[in-house]
Amino acid sequence: MSKTLGELSTGMKAKLKIIAALSHKPKLLILDEPTSGLDPVSRDDILDMFQNYLEEEGEGILFSSHITTDIEKIADYILFIDQGKICFELSKDELQSHYGLANLTKRQREELGEFPYLYERRRPHSYEYLIDNRQKFQQEYPELVVKLASIEDVLLMIKKGEPK
Repeated sequence: MSKTLGELSTGMKAKLKIIAALSHKPKLLILDEPTSGLDPVSRDDILDMFQNYLEEEGEGILFSSHITTDIEKIADYILFIDQGKICFELSKDELQSHYGLANLTKRQREELGEFPYLYERRRPHSYEYLIDNRQKFQQEYPELVVKLASIEDVLLMIKKGEPK
């Protein structure tokens, strides 16, 4: 069964656009929100297409996205721009291995006193901190639990937290 372009789903149209763009074998593919508005299956299919292109062709893809799971799946390098200002730029591996997120109760926070952190986010019954050097912090404060910070954790702390 053949369909006209207007009869295709949003996901199928997006896939068709990506296929058309990749058919020219560009050295650098620049995309703005390529998976926005797509269902999870279509998003995953498109990200797989990108991954295959990167692995088989060895070329680059630059894309903007607000969907942090897409960034985590495909990005090697992350540049976060907020209102025209570069907040950070580093490799995904560095971001994920270097930064940590510590959740402290009000009591823990009071007992701890001064300690190093990048951003603080106050919650109704706790405090959340973005930690710069997770491993060093964990050595200095072994009584505190510091989890790996996801890309979304870092972005939310920069946008919603208070810098030290």
